[in-house]
Amino acid sequence: MKKKMKGFSLMELMASMAIVGILAAVAVPSFIDYSRKGNRSDGLSSLLSIRLAQEKWRSTRTSYTATLGSGGLSFPASSDLGHYTLSITAANATSFTATATATGNQADDTDCAVISINQSGPIANTAQEKECWGQ
Repeated sequence: MKKKMKGFSLMELMASMAIVGILAAVAVPSFIDYSRKGNRSDGLSSLLSIRLAQEKWRSTRTSYTATLGSGGLSFPASSDLGHYTLSITAANATSFTATATATGNQADDTDCAVISINQSGPIANTAQEKECWGQ
């Protein structure tokens, strides 16, 4: 009597490994891209918080502040999750511009590496900027 062998042949194993490799080659970059898009909310929420803090600051003073931290807004120089560094690039009596610049792995999100807001709201003049703000 001949015993029937159990298990997989080398060809079956190689074919399944090839399929898994192809799926991984497609799925991993898509996952990374979606992850970066999700991390944009870190920068966006920080910019919206800066805008709110600037309006609060301006309500009791003659101009907006150009300083984050001591002497200005008590606001950290990086976003909550650390994906963006924050700065106020311009401020005067009637306007301000705040910017979030991507850092670390988030800097590879070239479409939205720099996101800005001013006293009127999100700066979204181009289609790319509108996509960053989800418009």
